Amino acid sequence: PHSPPPPSVRVIALMISAACLAALSLSAPRARPSMRGPRHYDAVVVGAGPTGLAAALQLHARGAHVAIVDKMPAPAGFDAERAFLYNVDGRGQSTLDELGLLDALVNQSVSQEEFRLSMVTDTDKPVGEPLSLPVVDLEQRRRVPAQWIPRSKLVALMDDAVADTAERPSATPPVERIYGRGVASLRVEEGAHHWRVGVEGTLGGGAQEELTASLVVGADGLSSAVRDQLASLAGGSAFAVRKRPSASAGLRYKVLALPPKFPLSTRSSERAEPSMAYSLRGKPSVPRPIKAGILPLRTDEMGRTANFITREDHPIWDKKDAPSMAAFLADNFPHIPLNEETIGKEELARFAASRGGRFPRPQHCTDAAYVPEGGGGCAAIIAGDALHAFPPDLGQGVNSGLQDISVFAKKLDAHAVRFGARDDADAPADAPPPGLAPAAEEYAGERVPEASALTRLMQLGYPFQYGQECFMSKPRQAFWAVNMLARLKLSKVFRGILHPQIMTQVQNPTLAYSRILATANRTTMLLRLVAAGAVAVAIAVGRHLRLGVL
Repeated sequence: PHSPPPPSVRVIALMISAACLAALSLSAPRARPSMRGPRHYDAVVVGAGPTGLAAALQLHARGAHVAIVDKMPAPAGFDAERAFLYNVDGRGQSTLDELGLLDALVNQSVSQEEFRLSMVTDTDKPVGEPLSLPVVDLEQRRRVPAQWIPRSKLVALMDDAVADTAERPSATPPVERIYGRGVASLRVEEGAHHWRVGVEGTLGGGAQEELTASLVVGADGLSSAVRDQLASLAGGSAFAVRKRPSASAGLRYKVLALPPKFPLSTRSSERAEPSMAYSLRGKPSVPRPIKAGILPLRTDEMGRTANFITREDHPIWDKKDAPSMAAFLADNFPHIPLNEETIGKEELARFAASRGGRFPRPQHCTDAAYVPEGGGGCAAIIAGDALHAFPPDLGQGVNSGLQDISVFAKKLDAHAVRFGARDDADAPADAPPPGLAPAAEEYAGERVPEASALTRLMQLGYPFQYGQECFMSKPRQAFWAVNMLARLKLSKVFRGILHPQIMTQVQNPTLAYSRILATANRTTMLLRLVAAGAVAVAIAVGRHLRLGVL
């Protein structure tokens, strides 16, 4: 029989998975500015997640009058369906550093070097000894280690930075936040110099209104309205979404809110520590065992969250009210007080009714920029999940999105794009700045291949870390563990010839995704050649021995 991966491998997997868990960090809703008809901006950013907020800040730093639009009235507020943690590595940190937000990130997060994991099991010693993450020496040159931070906290600190543009003295107008409104239309009129962006309320009421801008940035997620509008405008096969299969695609997750200092076991007085991660293991004797994960927080005054990740047909999805969910948790976790007394009847009812979320198939868009003919040099780009989306196996969602924006900012600088300054006195007041269109096209030329490589890496990384049931799941998990450890050991012996497994390499922010994929493919080819050579030698030796006997 095949053994499951050793604890160290499971710990590494947990380290890079950003699909688990969170903190209950609440952010007060911010009022949407009143809109009195069409207004012109240098740029309209759609989506107020980390990618969109980074775009707004980078563009504001380059003199742009920016409006950021989001369908949520309070994008930084806590959302139980998206209560996961980000693992912000060197890619994301680089962008936050450019924006002056790296120290704020560190102050509100838990360093990967501080990461400790305990298993909570149905045994005589229910809370296991803490395990540290293994240190992988990749000669990285990062200022700080990767940081674990709840999504709501990262969005809040970036949204606060956007709000602060109104407080700082500057010749550039502050970023205007237009929240609670979504994009309904996107077009360029013949001979015009700008986009016309139709927006409308998403929570009922409000007629469609129009904004105009030289640049549109679509950072509006997996089901991007901007991407769909650009596909319609470009026609043909432009902005097509290419999807790949993955063993973790389609898995469902839902989040249970836990109180601060949550009691870990009915057999122990130990309580959850904020900076500790926990793996809550269900009773192994039930037909389909289940587990939940809790990732670390800087503080837990608002509580913790546990993430359950299963297949579509797991019994947990059949429990749709508080009594049936309470009975299910009692049966599967008799050693952990996941009950009404500890969690509360209201939270149990919400958890039971929640349909949770679903991991998408790894996918990327074939285009990342559009420069319309007759548009006078205006442009549109997409970034983040609008450009590439995938399960959280390697923890690269937030990092690749922030890196998209950093690359675009560098392209703007390379073409000396400055908003609000017109070298040509005869140019229309709303004319796009020179260099904007080529900067957008160069951005697309660099990021689309990276997005394609990244989605391929997602297929090869570690899609079995969730312990999901699938065809040959245990042998495949065992093979992955052996493959990872072999590559790690061999890469140290044959440095520069053989390379570590993908999950290890992706932690190095200096490596492009396309380079990681190329080295992984080359290592696989060399290992296959060595294996084939070993088999050929073994066959030859066996034949020689048989002939000698005869």
